[in-house]
Amino acid sequence: ADLRAQYQWLEVRPQWSRLGDRVAVRLHVNVLVDATDGERFQVDIDPLSTGDIAGARRLTDRDGEALYHSNIAMGALAENDLETAWLQSVQAIRRSPRMSHLWVNLGAIYRQAGQLQDAEDSYLRALALDGDDRSAMTNLMVLYQQQGREAERDMWAAEVRRYRDRNPYFHAWLSERAAEEDDWQRALQHMERAISLSPKESHLLYSAGVMHYEMGNVPMARDYISRAIETAKLVNQREDYRVKLDAIAEAHGVDG
Repeated sequence: ADLRAQYQWLEVRPQWSRLGDRVAVRLHVNVLVDATDGERFQVDIDPLSTGDIAGARRLTDRDGEALYHSNIAMGALAENDLETAWLQSVQAIRRSPRMSHLWVNLGAIYRQAGQLQDAEDSYLRALALDGDDRSAMTNLMVLYQQQGREAERDMWAAEVRRYRDRNPYFHAWLSERAAEEDDWQRALQHMERAISLSPKESHLLYSAGVMHYEMGNVPMARDYISRAIETAKLVNQREDYRVKLDAIAEAHGVDG
């Protein structure tokens, strides 16, 4: 069909699920297709709404294979099958050794096995690859708490707080919580902080537009949503934003 397809990693709003006595952070991978006419589409067996997507990046085939083995490893860990978990985790790391969260998962296996030094080494390896890997920081906090190493635990707790403050999606989450309470002024303040940290993220711009609309500021709402349309990379995102912009235009008798 002359289509160019690649795995795509989607950054999603934080979602957790139980795996045995552990909490797993949800990851999401789909396929990005570049059509011959220049349009770009996502193919997904479990589609997300655009509001759940915080960012995206392409993955190699080996990255995709690594994630497959990592999923098997974490399923085995939930069943306390440490041998399978370790073997599959190693397979994952062999395919994509620079993917930091694979090292975090390996550290979880070592901690379950009581190999605490190996667990610590794995978490630190993850942070060497990605200094903002919050899962690695959090796991180190748990490990140091378990070992009674309070000073080191407190150091990483402070680092997690600093990470959150410079993470636009943490501020977006605070904004959504304020919006749920109909505190639109506070919601907008948090969203503007998020946009200052990631000014070309279309979903953040769109959300700010919706908040301005809820506050009765139609010109600002239209400006933010128009900027969201300009920065959106995916066809379905642009279409969703355009529908909202057209609805605002129709409701207020202005051009879309």
